[in-house]
Amino acid sequence: GDVVTPEQLRRDVEAIAELGWFADVSVRAETEPAGVRVVFLVVENPRVVAVVVEGNTVVAAAEIVRALDIPIGEVLNTKRARDGVRAVEKLYEERGYVLARVVDIGLDPADDGRLRLRLAEGRVEEVVFRGLTKTQPAVARRYVRLRPGDVFNVRQLNADLQRLFETGLFESVQARPQPGSTPEAAVIEIEVKEARTGEVSFGVGYSATEGLTGQIAYRERNWRGRAQTVALRAERGFSPTATQAAKFTFVLSFREPFLDQQ
Repeated sequence: GDVVTPEQLRRDVEAIAELGWFADVSVRAETEPAGVRVVFLVVENPRVVAVVVEGNTVVAAAEIVRALDIPIGEVLNTKRARDGVRAVEKLYEERGYVLARVVDIGLDPADDGRLRLRLAEGRVEEVVFRGLTKTQPAVARRYVRLRPGDVFNVRQLNADLQRLFETGLFESVQARPQPGSTPEAAVIEIEVKEARTGEVSFGVGYSATEGLTGQIAYRERNWRGRAQTVALRAERGFSPTATQAAKFTFVLSFREPFLDQQ
């Protein structure tokens, strides 16, 4: 009994398609003596016989299938599949793999009803440093465990940044992923501000046995930009009696943080 309008038919077609059960929805109006008969033509989605996961390396396929939550043996509901895609990406995100994305999901009837889901987990193409003026890049990379070819994990990156900061070589450390040469890759750019690592100190003292003493010390925590520590301390005592000669003391120390990795 309603008046048929093109706008109403369009909204009805969209509402049916939004149910998610149909691969195609169309409508036609057939003229009858009393008005028109409205016929909706639908093509139902195929039944899902299996879910095939492709591109995963850090999360097991069984976990991805559980998160996707697509019933086997039932007609595919694309609305439910979209919710499942978001659940899969959230599963990756909760584990630190924030660049992982579902790049394709589809069911081809010619493929015997197999629903294929393809992932791009977001791999590290390169790790580059910005702001290094003294520290050698190879030395800074020793503190970063995230390597080219690894799946990017923000938790691992944060641990690497913390490790860099704790060296005391840098005032600030921050990082940002940049687009790589392919949509599935990322360049990790780490920007640092180097700290002052050289120290010079002077001091004087007095003791009953040594008399007046003076000392000078020099310490460098990033010698030659290799994160090596060199310290030199020189001390001279001025004896309270003229019969005793002045004493000189020199102490030289060296620390190599990567000695066990050579």
